[in-house]
Amino acid sequence: MTLRVVYGELTATYGHSEAEELSVGSGNVRESMTSGRAGLVVFVSKKRVETTIVDEIEARGPAVTWARSIGAALKLLKSAREKLVIVTELALADGNWRDLVQRVRCIDVSSPILLMTTTSTAELWWDALECGIDDILPGKLMAARLCQLLEAQDAS
Repeated sequence: MTLRVVYGELTATYGHSEAEELSVGSGNVRESMTSGRAGLVVFVSKKRVETTIVDEIEARGPAVTWARSIGAALKLLKSAREKLVIVTELALADGNWRDLVQRVRCIDVSSPILLMTTTSTAELWWDALECGIDDILPGKLMAARLCQLLEAQDAS
């Protein structure tokens, strides 16, 4: 299966620590990300997401992209025109999941934010709910929940 993961200007592959401005007109965003049909899943993490998780998500329709920092994610989110779901890890290159939630809410993006972690304590659940995280999931359950959230955006 060919991966449609969009790394583009978001990754350090090109030697950039931050994303460049992305737009449909600049050709920096793939056409599959602009159709609005299935949506876009934005992973914010220090390392790329496992190929098996990406394959499972993309098999269900949404495009997947990766931002290595909060700053790179915000640049992507500001230019996105389709429905989104944001997935974050606990620790990020330039902050943590709480910082990401605060900064996303400041730019007035009303997209669900999920926390991906293999450990889940009652304290983490409480903190996450208070902070505005929509769900906490291990990677193996991620694809179904992401697609469910994208479909819910269609209904609203």
